[in-house]
Amino acid sequence: MKIRFSGGESVQQGIQRIAATQIQQSIDDLSNHELDRSEVVHDVRKRCKMIRGMLRLVRPTIGEVYERENTWFRDASRKLSGLRDADATLEALERLREYGAKEVPGKLWDRLDAVLDNRSQVASSGTLDWEPFFVEATQDMQAALDRVPEWNCDEDGFDALKPGLEKTYRRGKRAMRDALKEPSDERLHEWRKHAKYQMYQVRILRDASERELSKRGKRLKRLTDLLGNDHDLVVLHHLLIEHPDFKKLRQAKGFKRLSGAIDARRSVLQKQAKKLGKKLFSASSKKFSGAIEQAWQQWHDDAAVVEAL
Repeated sequence: MKIRFSGGESVQQGIQRIAATQIQQSIDDLSNHELDRSEVVHDVRKRCKMIRGMLRLVRPTIGEVYERENTWFRDASRKLSGLRDADATLEALERLREYGAKEVPGKLWDRLDAVLDNRSQVASSGTLDWEPFFVEATQDMQAALDRVPEWNCDEDGFDALKPGLEKTYRRGKRAMRDALKEPSDERLHEWRKHAKYQMYQVRILRDASERELSKRGKRLKRLTDLLGNDHDLVVLHHLLIEHPDFKKLRQAKGFKRLSGAIDARRSVLQKQAKKLGKKLFSASSKKFSGAIEQAWQQWHDDAAVVEAL
């Protein structure tokens, strides 16, 4: 099933269908022992974030369901975060090494990689038993699936979407301005969250204007990747300078240069995110939603003509 609205369904039917599809896929993956546990966690957490973005899209018209389900999917994602975090730090180190940092000794790279790889292996299949988490998550997801028919909208058509669409855009724009004014780790992470919510909303709406919304969706994906890679480096750096596993390595030759390489790479990522973000959030929220509303109306008018024929 498509993870997007279809022309012949109401907004309520669309959000219920999309949510049910994503939750059922998560249940299937969590129950499949042949799948890589790390990838399952990654995919389930992505689906939780997508559903939260969709809930924000219809927040004004869905009432108390929003508060209940947004909190539930946030907490469900957090419960499974430990396994993915271990892999993310290893991937962050690999990307950092790929982009240069020639001043860091090769032996230090190898030692760091070995420690991080071991942490990832322990998290996925070692002393930490993840199976109880998966069993509980499966049961919780089934309960969430059973609640989906209660997701009722008071409005239909673009009236059900416009307020939420504009609010998500405004919050993303505000978060960008805050991050550009003071690029703290917290503000950059906040910007990424709101950009990701909009990315999911654009994907859900993209059939209304395939070319333009697909392009915007790809650019938002690029933006969230830049900010996500920056955040992974933050987590990696904190781990390296604080965790006991790296106590000996902190005394190694070149460790300070590694910190410098992390700062340099973060500077590049933030510069690229700033340039792209200014393009994506240049319009007002009303102009942004107005263009999508016009495309939405034309899409539904065309669908009605085809149906009449």
